[in-house]
Amino acid sequence: MEADISGKRRYSIFRQSFNEARAAYLYLLPSLVVMFIALVYPMIEASVQSLYRWNPLRYGLNKKFVLFQNYQDIFSDPLFYKTLWNSLFLTVASVGIEFILGLGIALLLYGDIKCKGLFKTAVIVPMMMAPMLAGLIWKLFLDSEFGLFNHILRMIHVPTVNWVGSATFALPTIIIVEVWQYTSFVILVLLAGLQAIPVEQFEAAEVDGASQWQRLIHIILPWLKPLILIVILFRVLFVFRTFDTIFLLLGSAGGVANNAMVFGIYLYHKAFMLFNLGRASGISIIMLVLTAALSIVFAVTLYRTLKV
Repeated sequence: MEADISGKRRYSIFRQSFNEARAAYLYLLPSLVVMFIALVYPMIEASVQSLYRWNPLRYGLNKKFVLFQNYQDIFSDPLFYKTLWNSLFLTVASVGIEFILGLGIALLLYGDIKCKGLFKTAVIVPMMMAPMLAGLIWKLFLDSEFGLFNHILRMIHVPTVNWVGSATFALPTIIIVEVWQYTSFVILVLLAGLQAIPVEQFEAAEVDGASQWQRLIHIILPWLKPLILIVILFRVLFVFRTFDTIFLLLGSAGGVANNAMVFGIYLYHKAFMLFNLGRASGISIIMLVLTAALSIVFAVTLYRTLKV
């Protein structure tokens, strides 16, 4: 009798849990449908299209199944490796500078400084701008004849620079623009992390006579490590596939001699300049694989950090 009651109780608990789980999934269903339509279906479609030769300008709407020929053509294209190098250099340089500046400014804003609210507002402004608007503003600043930067150089009797029309300065210019606009994101996240550190940690360090450098190494950085990894992950993913600013400043050719050609511009060039849609789909899949690999590496690192 007791076993029968116990069995009924377990069945009742199981049924209740099942109903709750079913209700939760029903609530999630609209979001899952939208996510499938917006993310999963295009990814599947791009994977399929990458296996076809499809150029509407040359062959009309006729597609030919070529299996992995598009990928072979991509990996045999010297411009692909130049694009890969430029994308990696842009990502590493931009994210590295943003992190160093962001951490430094976050530490300053965490301290006691005058007009802290004004500085916080000024920090947020670049990040709130749309990339297209930021690109247009910087295009005016960098104009070789009437731009602000060259005007300042003339005032101090320094030779002017062709910022966006030079093979040497094109990619560093893009790095400057990226750092200017998105360091704000790093500052805000790290500043929030600093404000979450218990005050007792700093009080104990002060009692022990720890220097500012020791506090940074032994208190601040360990507490901020998960946030640092998240910030770096987000910025790496966004910089790696950046498009708007480079397109506005340098056009679809990626600057002089393709010296600032990155994956976003490379994809645009193949898809909308050459109309090689099959190869463009292959490029998008390669970008997806690279960003997924980076995400997995950072996710595993973050998991191990939080576990410790």
